[in-house]
Order: sequence, then C-alpha cells, then structure tokens
Amino acid sequence: MFKALTRQHHLELLPLLKKYIPEDGVIIDVGAHAGQFTKLFARVVPQGHVYSFEPGSYARSIVSKVIVLRNLRNVSLFPLGLSDQATEETLHVPIKRSGSVGFGLSHIGQVARDTARTEREEKIVLTTLDRFVAENGIQRVDFIKADIEGWEMRFLLGACQTIEKFRPVIFLEINDEFLKRANNSAAEIWDFLQSMNYRIDRLENDGATLTRLATPIVNGDVWCVAQ
Repeated sequence: MFKALTRQHHLELLPLLKKYIPEDGVIIDVGAHAGQFTKLFARVVPQGHVYSFEPGSYARSIVSKVIVLRNLRNVSLFPLGLSDQATEETLHVPIKRSGSVGFGLSHIGQVARDTARTEREEKIVLTTLDRFVAENGIQRVDFIKADIEGWEMRFLLGACQTIEKFRPVIFLEINDEFLKRANNSAAEIWDFLQSMNYRIDRLENDGATLTRLATPIVNGDVWCVAQ
C-alpha cells in the first residue's frame, strides 16, 4: 500500500502516452494490479476517463484505496476480468516463500508448474470488453493496456467489435510461456493484430523507443497502432 500510494512507476512512458492519447481520451486498463498504470493513466487524461479492471480481491483492495486517497475522480474500478466470454473462472494467486501474496503474478488457467510455489484459488467473474462497452454506453476508446499474465489473447477475442469500431492504440504484455496456460500463443496474438490491420512495434526498455516488428516476439511489450 505504501508503494502504491507514494511511488509512481512507468514515468518513462509518459511522453509516449501523451503523444498517442488526447487529454479527454478514454483508456481501458485491463489488469490494474496495485494501480501504478491506473495512476499514470489518470494523469494522462485529466479531462477523460480510465476504466480499470482488476478481478483479484487482494490487488483490488490496494488499488481501490489508492483511487480514493489519491482522489482519482476520472477513474472507475470494476471487480471483473475481461475475456472472450461472460463466465466465472478460477484465479490462481501465488504465495511467495516469504508468505506474502504475489498478486502481480496472479493468473487464470493452468496452475503453476513450479511445484515449490504455493497458490491460493479465488473465484472471479469474467465479461467481455464488447459487452461492457455496450452495456455502459461507452462512445469512444482511445487506448487499451492489457497485462493479465497470459490471458491477453482471450481478452482480444472478446474485444473485436470495440477494436474494429474505435481503432484504439493497444499496449500488450507478451509472454508466450504465460499464454500457454490459456492454450494460446504469441503467434496467435500476432495473427489477430495483423488481421485487424495494426502496425506492431516492440516497446524497448527505455519506454520511449518503438521498433517495428516483422515477425512475432515471444516475450516483451508491444505497442500496436491501427493503420
């Protein structure tokens, strides 16, 4: 909680975010975790809105307090995961060897292969971005960030209509090993984005440099802009 309230990670991304997102823009933050991106996005769209999604109760208990204590009036937090269908799933929340909760690595899908690591399970509610946008009458989406530990392909499949309609910039974490938990792959994400006519760049570690990709990557962050 102390770190979530007092520190701001990802500041190196601020110039890039401001370049692509207008101040009155709408951001979809999928996998809010402890709220580091949520705080940053609220700063980027002072006249816009951030819709943050965090299904894990422990992570949500942190980010919800951050939103209140930091007075982030342009942020709405939802206790939902985003997927390719509306259903319920099991979230696997790792417990570190120290005994603390490793909520940033919580995931849906197969249990961890590291048998030395213990996990706790939590039932969560999933919906699709398309359904959420329709039910809430959202009229624009400028930017989507998804960092959900291997569930990114499932999310994209449930966001097809929204992506086709609004053509937002999409910022994704790619980890092929994590994607395998959901029986997906980095190549599938590549094919999906290509079919939607998106340019795909690797976001380099400096948070400012975009490198055009000609083939899929199996690990890294990608920045995708509609063509």
